[in-house]
Amino acid sequence: MDTYVDDMILQVDRLFDDGEYAEGRKILEEILEMEPDCGRAHNHIGWLYYYKLDNYRKAEYHYKLALKFSPKYPATWINYGNFLNYLGRFQELQKHVDLAMTVPGVSKAVMFNLLGQANEAEGLHKQALNYYYEAYMKALNKNDYKLFLENFNRAKDKTSFWSRSKLFFAKTKEAAATKK
Repeated sequence: MDTYVDDMILQVDRLFDDGEYAEGRKILEEILEMEPDCGRAHNHIGWLYYYKLDNYRKAEYHYKLALKFSPKYPATWINYGNFLNYLGRFQELQKHVDLAMTVPGVSKAVMFNLLGQANEAEGLHKQALNYYYEAYMKALNKNDYKLFLENFNRAKDKTSFWSRSKLFFAKTKEAAATKK
């Protein structure tokens, strides 16, 4: 990627930070006209389609192109992992994480956290705990550290006897009120 395209990507980052998504998209489309194999631009436009425009078909299309053209760009591995997790595509997520763990620069902590979230969503709280623990232990910044600890504690709460008992009694009380 040449310096001009690098500068354009940085400009897109600034525009996105300022909430200027339409302007950022125009620049990304310009980049892709010049360099259709620019993985970073595909990642950014995939992010835009996923997070801001709720167009999952286009988001996935661009994420896959980003992985194809820039397989060593860590952000795409994380963004596409979040995408798969959000859509509940947990088997695909597992395969994706397995590959991502081999890519230099991809945060293993973030990948373990994604697996924790997937397992928690599936009701597999003990497995989620193991993944959150791994994420917590590999966290290298304060924000991740706190987030992974919160995730661990939430999953731990879901496995406790008292938490399950409270939920059972709340459901029983709700069912009784519905019958009246």
